[in-house]
Amino acid sequence: MYDKVHFCTFCGAQLSSNIHRHLTNVHSDKEAVKDILMLPKRSLERKVKLQQLVNEGNFKHNITVMRKGKIVVGRRCTSKAASDYTACGFCKKF
Repeated sequence: MYDKVHFCTFCGAQLSSNIHRHLTNVHSDKEAVKDILMLPKRSLERKVKLQQLVNEGNFKHNITVMRKGKIVVGRRCTSKAASDYTACGFCKKF
């Protein structure tokens, strides 16, 4: 189910589909993505590093729209107010 929206850390594009594919295909020239592509497919380390890039893109978006827009949260919750969320210091998810 691809109804969750993510934001690219490099270009800021809003994606509601597979962001991992976007990062590896469009931004393969970036140093962080090059390091990820060197790792074996389906490895845990590769998944974790890709998720860190996704979290970073969502974090950048959330910081810019915190006061006036709709933030992207790590888990769905019944609370709708943006002021009810804070960022995790480790993974940068809200």
